[in-house]
Amino acid sequence: MTMKSELTIIIPAKNEAKLIPNLLRSLILQDYPQISNTKIYLADAGSTDGTPAIASSYGKWLDIEVILGGLPSVGRNAGASPLFHSLLAVH
Repeated sequence: MTMKSELTIIIPAKNEAKLIPNLLRSLILQDYPQISNTKIYLADAGSTDGTPAIASSYGKWLDIEVILGGLPSVGRNAGASPLFHSLLAVH
């Protein structure tokens, strides 16, 4: 039986195509046993460099969802709005 994590991670991003792969690989390598069941939201603020597509490509290893926003705060708030967990990490 798969247990859901009590942690949700929100990553605000805009044009982070060069850096987002390192961040997501580091999450995959964490020793937190529930990382594959942890909901991760990439709150995108209108990237033009492919950041959302790169983040989505990590869906094989992470439970990641891209939320398209506008200003960074719009994406961040959109990422936080569906939360039901007691722990929240904003990168």
